[in-house]
Amino acid sequence: MDNIAFDPGRAALLPPEREKLKRVAEALGKRPQLKLVVEGQYDDADHAALRARDVAAAIAVRLDRAPEGGEPQPVNARDAKTQRAMEALFVERDSDKALEDFIAEIEKARGKPVQRVSPLMAFCRARQRRRRLL
Repeated sequence: MDNIAFDPGRAALLPPEREKLKRVAEALGKRPQLKLVVEGQYDDADHAALRARDVAAAIAVRLDRAPEGGEPQPVNARDAKTQRAMEALFVERDSDKALEDFIAEIEKARGKPVQRVSPLMAFCRARQRRRRLL
């Protein structure tokens, strides 16, 4: 047995991996002289999954939607309230300028403007930015 695989960013084991551990436990029970060396690993997929879960949880808190069972619900970026929460979180964790740069980068990559659910929201946000610059 080389390894026990976990889904990225998760601690729960899938049934096939539990079966592997069950076989290891049985072997160790039959041969107490055997020693097991366990070494944990962490990779980029884990980092990305944990960051995504952190962001989803922070958005859920902003929307007063407590995560059920510790796991936040998937983020619906097409919802106007969720978009506002995402933008506020981005600005809080970085800055208004970083949000503007991010939007510009996305627009450049896509070749079209970022679509927001509420055009009025985008207009109000642009006015807020202009006022801060003045």
